[in-house]
Amino acid sequence: MQSAKYPSKFMNLTQGYAVKSGSHADYYNGSPKSYPIDDICESLSSKSEFLAPFDCIIKRFYTAGTNSVWLQSKDKVKLANGKESFVTVMVLHVVDADLKKYKVGQAVKQGTVMFKEGNDGAPKGYHFHIECAACEFSKLGNNGWKKNSKGAWVISNNQIAPEEVFFIDKSITKIKQSKGLKFKDLPTEEVKEEPKPTTSTPVETTSYYPKCSYKGNSIVDGLKSIKVDSSFTNRLKIANKNGITGYKGSASQNTQMLNLLKQGKLKKA
Repeated sequence: MQSAKYPSKFMNLTQGYAVKSGSHADYYNGSPKSYPIDDICESLSSKSEFLAPFDCIIKRFYTAGTNSVWLQSKDKVKLANGKESFVTVMVLHVVDADLKKYKVGQAVKQGTVMFKEGNDGAPKGYHFHIECAACEFSKLGNNGWKKNSKGAWVISNNQIAPEEVFFIDKSITKIKQSKGLKFKDLPTEEVKEEPKPTTSTPVETTSYYPKCSYKGNSIVDGLKSIKVDSSFTNRLKIANKNGITGYKGSASQNTQMLNLLKQGKLKKA
């Protein structure tokens, strides 16, 4: 079972939730009460990145005003408070262009760099506004959020404080400022075992041309026999893909490629 990890390489909170005044006062003091944190990550002038806190599914977008995203854990996860639960995370102020990369229902792996922080909704600078619920998105109701008694739009129910959800993986997240909120470190053994963040670029997989039954000695005819472009330009690409450097079409280079092709071990360019 995965542990929920803090979703940024830097924690630099400008506001916690238990405040008597300021923009978060209505969230924390209204009914239902919510527990938002505002994280500028590195600085108010930079666009830091949000990392998927667990294997998750995108459940909802709201692009009017605040650019909001709802992410639900694919399965139950370990929480920093010692419990196990599904988790829904609501993230506000996401950069417009990054939202276009995703769609509702899309699955995202833990640690994937998902999007950068923006300033939609006229905040003072770039930051992420994050709220959490200890449940599946379908149990939230009201499309994930609602206005509370103070007029603040909060995650609609099952609210849970972020420090009760997220562990800090020290190999990923550096804490600059936590506004007094006490986050637990991810157990050392999990830091070693779990993968570090990845980008959203798909992992390259190796594929091979089909094994060739051609009996001759010509790489050109061998490629033609499996209906592959046998031009010098394409052979150069194939050679580079298979570690044959400085390809000039020499007999030895062509023989090396042909032998690989006959064994079914010639990598596709």
